[in-house]
Amino acid sequence: MIVLALTVSACGDRPGVASSPTASPKTASESGQWHVESAGQLGQIEAETCATEEFCIVVDRAGYVVSRDGRLTWQRGSFTSSTTLFSAGDVSCPSPTTCLVVGTAGGSVQPSIAVSTDGANSWHLQQFESPGSSLNAISCASKSLCMTAGSAVNTQRKTLIYITRDGGSNWQSVPLDQNIEVHGIACWTQEVCSAVGYAIINGSTALVALLKTADAGTHWMSKTVSTPAGIGSLSCVSTGRCMSVGLSTNDILTTEPLVYIQDATSNAFTRTVTSLGVELLDQVSCGTPLFCIAVGWGWTGSGDNRTHRAMVLATDDGGTTWHHESLPANLTEVLNVSCRATFRCLAGAITDPYGYVVLSRDLS
Repeated sequence: MIVLALTVSACGDRPGVASSPTASPKTASESGQWHVESAGQLGQIEAETCATEEFCIVVDRAGYVVSRDGRLTWQRGSFTSSTTLFSAGDVSCPSPTTCLVVGTAGGSVQPSIAVSTDGANSWHLQQFESPGSSLNAISCASKSLCMTAGSAVNTQRKTLIYITRDGGSNWQSVPLDQNIEVHGIACWTQEVCSAVGYAIINGSTALVALLKTADAGTHWMSKTVSTPAGIGSLSCVSTGRCMSVGLSTNDILTTEPLVYIQDATSNAFTRTVTSLGVELLDQVSCGTPLFCIAVGWGWTGSGDNRTHRAMVLATDDGGTTWHHESLPANLTEVLNVSCRATFRCLAGAITDPYGYVVLSRDLS
């Protein structure tokens, strides 16, 4: 494996300088627990996370915004000197100083990782050989152990999972036994991690694939299931309970959004139908074994009065039942979400008129 590397500062007078902090009001909106953060102008939001209650980062197509004071202020930064060089897809920050962002970079579109060890002030970009592919998901079990995957493959067209055991300085590529495009990955101990994606057969998307490792990524077990029509992000908690969102279908025309639940004791996915007016669920995040948030969009009203609206579903019983949470007005879709054990969450949403905002969930 050949690794190309460069280092870029996100502060001072060099490219990537952070903008002036923008004050953010801390009062909740009239709609309830969720409110819009004053994080400045944003591109399409790809992912977000909070390492602590003080340190949060949101990555978008233009770079990132970061808060180091509990979301009182946000600063804009860039991963590289060119906004077109690196396109972010996911982020994991195991500590307020260490953050890893995965995506694609370069003219040949190579899987890439940007690593910061100074609290998102500067970044070190690494590119891996697998032209025309990307890294879609990353999970860190600790400051040292992280793993990422996406559509990157080796010369035998076998999927590669990249693993670091030193916080992102060095990476090992572990090939799977087949071509699986990974869309979600999550570690809940230093040894045990799961992933979800699609098994690629004869060059086309086919069966949903479920992956698991019990030795920190050295070996992976996989199985495919044909029930879902689609499966997306993955969220796991310390007990080994995992959730993923997707679609299920009985024919080629009708689909219904579902939340898939995996209990570590049985390793079997069950499904909960979220028949609450939801058309599509984009992502799910669990702060505790019982508290999870799923986000997406759906319809309100009927007939000529039907309106495309953002939707957030919450569960307090591990996915047995779900309920709507109220949102600020003029949102059409919530794209992604990240929750902590404190029941606080960050999310990225689309607005009407068209734009992007950061949402935060605080306790009422």
